[in-house]
Amino acid sequence: MPTFRYRQTEYGNEIEEYFYRSMRSQYGGEGYIMSSLVLSFSGCFFVAIRAQTYTQSEVKQKVIVIGMIFMTFLILQTYVGLYRIKNPYYMCTFFPPHHYTKGPLMRDQGMTI
Repeated sequence: MPTFRYRQTEYGNEIEEYFYRSMRSQYGGEGYIMSSLVLSFSGCFFVAIRAQTYTQSEVKQKVIVIGMIFMTFLILQTYVGLYRIKNPYYMCTFFPPHHYTKGPLMRDQGMTI
C-alpha cells in the first residue's frame, strides 16, 4: 500500500495527494494521520483526567483541564475537516448555520405564544 500519491519533479519525488479520492480506498499515510489524531484526542482526555496526579495546585489543575479541553476541540475540528475531504457529503458542523437566529430565547419569536 503506498504511503501517499507521489509525482516525479525535477527536484525529486513530491507528494501530490494525501487523501485518496475514493471513499472505499485509502493511502497508508492517510490512515497514519487519522489514527494519530484519534490517539492524541484520547491522550488529551487521559491527561485531563489525571491532572491531579501531575500537580497539587488547584489552579494548575484547572489550567491543565481547560487546556486539554481546548486541545480536544481543536483536534476534533481537524479530524472532521479531514473527514470531509474524504467524504464531501458529510456537512454536519458543531456551530449553527449563519442564517439561524442567535441570541436569547425571547429574540426568537417562534417560541412564544
